[in-house]
Amino acid sequence: MEAHVNTCYKHFYYFVKEFDLVSSKELEPLQEMTARICRDSQPPPPQRQMQPRPAASDRPPLPPVHPSAQFSPADLPLCEPSTIPLATSSRGLR
Repeated sequence: MEAHVNTCYKHFYYFVKEFDLVSSKELEPLQEMTARICRDSQPPPPQRQMQPRPAASDRPPLPPVHPSAQFSPADLPLCEPSTIPLATSSRGLR
């Protein structure tokens, strides 16, 4: 159990440090525990910068919808309510 908690804390600590979610001042009370838990592992390597995605205007247009692909609600099967008998118990309760 302790190893699992330590692993969870490491992930939490590295995550909040990576994305600067918690200030170092707020983590000061946990400094001793953090040093003890995280001393045997290195922080994850910094993530490489992701390439920006092309703007929608840079992408080729979508092909037109084929006329035979159109449908109407009448084409869909009807959903009929199922008949479920009223549940009664053998004790006479309803």
